[in-house]
Amino acid sequence: MTFLSEYDRKLLIKLLWLCCFFAFAAFVYVIALQIAHPDAVYYPIAWWLPIRLDYFGEASFVCSFIFGVAAILLGSKSPKMVSKKVP
Repeated sequence: MTFLSEYDRKLLIKLLWLCCFFAFAAFVYVIALQIAHPDAVYYPIAWWLPIRLDYFGEASFVCSFIFGVAAILLGSKSPKMVSKKVP
């Protein structure tokens, strides 16, 4: 029993890898900014958004990890479900 067609599953895997890439790129940006300007980590992302840049980097890393694991799990070939008759 599958919930997604093969095309939908491949599309979802590609979208997950895309999200993983952009989240990791945001994480690398925060790390590079921290190396170049150590005081900039405590700045907010935007003047109207009270989230600090270091929290954004942590969230980006966690999201990239979760998206990557989800893409790997969806991409792996799992054995077919066998329907057993219950007496």
